[in-house]
Amino acid sequence: TLRPEDEDMDLLPWIDQENFNPGYLMRAMSLLPKRGDKPEWQHTQDYWREKDD
Repeated sequence: TLRPEDEDMDLLPWIDQENFNPGYLMRAMSLLPKRGDKPEWQHTQDYWREKDD
């Protein structure tokens, strides 16, 4: 369930294909969840940067 203010946001692929693109994930992209375009919906795969957010 999305918050009302997030209902119109663009949906992006689960991973950023420019930064991380192993074949097994690229083949399964249609099965993976989507992420939003707002910062709280992004993941950088950087624990030390995200842990305090």
